[in-house]
Formats: sequence, structure tokens, C-alpha cells
Amino acid sequence: LNFPWWLRAASSSDSNAFLFVTDSGDLFDHGARYPYGLAPAFRIGDKENTVTPKSFADDSWETIVANTSSDVYNVGDTRQVLIDNKTYTVRIANKSTPTECNDSNFSQTACGFVVEFVDIIEKRAMNKVKTNVGGWPATPMYKYLNGDTSDHLTYDGTKATLYSKLPSDLRNAIIDTTVISGHGKSDSNSEREDGNWQSIDKIYLFGRKEVYNKTLDTDAADSISRQLDYYANLGVNIDHYTDAVKYFNGTAADWWLSDACSSYSNAFYIVDIDDMAYVDYTNNINGLSPAFRIG
Repeated sequence: LNFPWWLRAASSSDSNAFLFVTDSGDLFDHGARYPYGLAPAFRIGDKENTVTPKSFADDSWETIVANTSSDVYNVGDTRQVLIDNKTYTVRIANKSTPTECNDSNFSQTACGFVVEFVDIIEKRAMNKVKTNVGGWPATPMYKYLNGDTSDHLTYDGTKATLYSKLPSDLRNAIIDTTVISGHGKSDSNSEREDGNWQSIDKIYLFGRKEVYNKTLDTDAADSISRQLDYYANLGVNIDHYTDAVKYFNGTAADWWLSDACSSYSNAFYIVDIDDMAYVDYTNNINGLSPAFRIG
């Protein structure tokens, strides 16, 4: 049923009238008191202020967030991030979201738009003492990455955390990630059937499965994640691991993973420069090369 509707233009021949569109589509004017239809409009995205995405290296984090589900950026693309007046390189490590990522018992660490540091940004111990009890969420390293200043290792006398050091526009782009990580020999998480530890992270470390895909033993954490697109594209596995090597100040160095080793009560897995996935005592110093998700 057609119905007359108002326009905003006042009548030039009648001081009490506005123009309207009749039910037959003609244009007339009529007294402003008549109850004709209201059919308003609005604009979406001012063309002058709309930013067209260009590249992962140059776009703002806000623009990147708006394009995480598109083909604008590619796995392996890099950009620079400034932390404490020092520049670090990050890259897109993953873009895909396979069906298993929809499982609530599946770690989200290799699902969606994942960004990782290309190299080691600093060296730290996983824990103050030689224990992996409580797994990844119980470590001072976890607290350092995620903004909890209550108990993390400080070498410079400050309580600053990595998350708090990130530029504010990047912090605004980072989303929460459900991280499921392995448990040690001496304890397990009674809230999960597989005994693994679960946490909600802003910044996290990768697990073994996410880098190497194939695993070394039967740790339960290996079944609840997948290999990241970046490492899968390079064919990284237990026999080909050179593409998993990272550097600290130009020298190849071991770097921490988030899985406690189920064969030990005092060790976490690392990416070893000489022997693929290995383990090290938690109070030893190894590289920190974390990741986060954007969305």
C-alpha cells in the first residue's frame, strides 16, 4: 500500500507547507500539520574518512582489526612494534579457523588471526624455582606477559609487564585467547578430564603442537591444538626444524613454549636450536617470543 511521505524542502509558494511525495509518486506541497509518512535516510562511512587497507606493515591496528577476515593480509606478512623505545618485528602466524577451533575443549592459540614476534625479544626464566606445578598459568612468566604485577621476575627493579608496555592502539586490538597447555608429572588440573591447564591470556607462548605438529611423546596437550599456518606452510616438523629457529641480538637461541612436560615436575618445553622440541628446567634462562590474537 503506497502512502504519501514528507521531504525536507519547504514550499516556496506557501509559508505553511512542505513538499511531499504522493502515493502515486508525484511531487506536491501541503500544510505541515498533515500526518504524512516519515522515511528518513543516513550515510554509512564518510568516503573522505574511510581508510582503504594497504598492507599489514603500514595499516593502523584499527584498520587491521577491520580486515582480519579478509584476504588483504597474508600469513608471513610483517610489521614493526615499538616497545620501550626499541623496535621489534612481528608477523602474521595464522589466519585460518578450522572447525576444531569451535570446540570448547580446543586451545584457541592457533585459531584465527594470530600475530607472533619474529625473534626473541628478551630472555627470562619461566619460574623463580625449579617447578612446573600449576602449569603455564602459575608461572611468573604468564603474569609478566598478561599484566599481573603481583609475582613476576623483574630484572630491572620495575613492575612493568609486557602487556602494559605495548602501544595503546595495539592493546585495544588484542582479544582474549583461551590457552590450554600441558601439565607436569607432579600435578594436573582436576577441572579438566585431560589434566591440562586452561587460562585466558592476552599474550601467550606457543605450545609444541603449534610449532612442530608431530609430537615427541603422549602428552595430552598435543591433542587439543593444531599447527599454526606459518609453520605448516614451511613444513616444520620434528625432522625439519630450522625454520623454527629464532634469534636474540643476532644469535640463534632457545625459546620457551607454554607446555609443561608430563615426564618432569620441574621442566617446560623449549624450541632448541640444535635438537627440535626439547625441555629445560623452569629456573633456567631462555628466550621469550610471545604471540597474541587480533580481532
